[in-house]
Amino acid sequence: MSTVRLSNVSKSFGNLRVVSDVNLEISDGEFLVLLGPSGCGKSTTLRMIAGLEETSSGDILIDEKVINDDDPKDRNIAMVFQNYALYPHMSVRKNLAFGLKMRNMKTSTIAEKVNEVADMLQLSDLMERFPAQLSGGQRQRVAMGRAMVRTPKVFLFDEPLSNLDAVLRTELRSELKKLHMQLKTTSIYVTHDQVEAMTLADRIVVMKNGKIEQIGTPKEIFHNPKTLYVAKFIGNPQMNLHEMQVKKINNSIFLTASSLSIPIPKAVINRTNTSYLKDGATISMGIRPTDIFINNAGNKKGAFKAKMILTEMLGAETLIEFGIEDLNFKAIVEDDYGISSGDLFEVGMNFEKIHIFEDTT
Repeated sequence: MSTVRLSNVSKSFGNLRVVSDVNLEISDGEFLVLLGPSGCGKSTTLRMIAGLEETSSGDILIDEKVINDDDPKDRNIAMVFQNYALYPHMSVRKNLAFGLKMRNMKTSTIAEKVNEVADMLQLSDLMERFPAQLSGGQRQRVAMGRAMVRTPKVFLFDEPLSNLDAVLRTELRSELKKLHMQLKTTSIYVTHDQVEAMTLADRIVVMKNGKIEQIGTPKEIFHNPKTLYVAKFIGNPQMNLHEMQVKKINNSIFLTASSLSIPIPKAVINRTNTSYLKDGATISMGIRPTDIFINNAGNKKGAFKAKMILTEMLGAETLIEFGIEDLNFKAIVEDDYGISSGDLFEVGMNFEKIHIFEDTT
C-alpha cells in the first residue's frame, strides 16, 4: 500500500489549461473519488498519475518519490478503464494472466494469483470464455481482476461503471466497496456520478474547471458545501437556492424575499462568514429538499403558506414542488397527505440546516 501526493500539478494543451495547480494528498489505503462534470479535469488528473499524460508543471509522488519521469509500466499502478480494454482474442484466464506473464513470473505463481482473483470476483466459471461471450458486468469484473492480480501500489479507476445499466452499476458498486475493504489498496476513482462518489469514497474531491472546489468526506461535502457550485452539484434533487436579502431586527437576523421572512438561528450564524450578514446584503439561501416538511401537526410557528405545483411518486418517498410567494421549492416527504396540484397547504423548514452563500465568492 502507498501514499500519493500531487504538488502544484497543472496540465495545458497548447493555450488551454485543463488542470490548474492541484494539491492533493491521498493516504495509504484510502479510497479517494475525483468528482465533477465532463471537462472538469478529473480524468486528465488520473491519467497524469498513471503516466498516460505528462504534467505541464508540478510533481506527482508515490511514497514520497517523484514519478514524473517514470514510464507507466514502472509506476506499479493498475488502471481500470471505462471501456474495459480487454484483449478480444484471449480468454478470461489469459486476460487475467497477461500482465503477470509480461513480468516473467513463474507459471505456478501466475495460476495461483489468477485463481485467487477469479474466486474473489466470481469469475471461476467463465475462465475459458472470450470477452465477446461475456455480459457488460462480467467484462468489467474481468477488467478489475486484471488490475487486482498484479497487487499494485495504487488502483486507478476511470469511470469504470458508466457503461453499465442501473442495476449492474449498483451491484458492482457494492462489489468494489467490499473489495476495497478486503484489499485496502490505495484507490483513486473518477466519476461524474455523485451517488457513486457518496457510496464509495472515504473522501471526495469536487472539481470544477480544472481546480479543486472542495475536499471532504461524503458527509462533509453533503452537509457543509463550501461554495455555491458544490451546493448545486451535490444532492438529487439539488439544494433549493434563492437570492435573498439580509435584514437585522434588534439582535435577530432574517432572510427576506417579497413577504417571505426566514429567521436565522445562531447555529447558522456561527458557521457563516459574518461579513455576508450585513444589513441589506444580498446572499443566496440554500436548504436541502430533505430539510423541508409538510406541516400537518398544526404548528404555526415557522410554518409557511404554500401552493402545490406537482407531486412525483418515488416509491417510499414523494417529491413535491411548491411555491411560497413567488419562490419555488422542492422537498422530499414521506407522505403528501393527499395534497394535489393547486392545493394550499403549510410547510415547515429545519432552519438550522439553512446554508448561506455570498455569490461572488
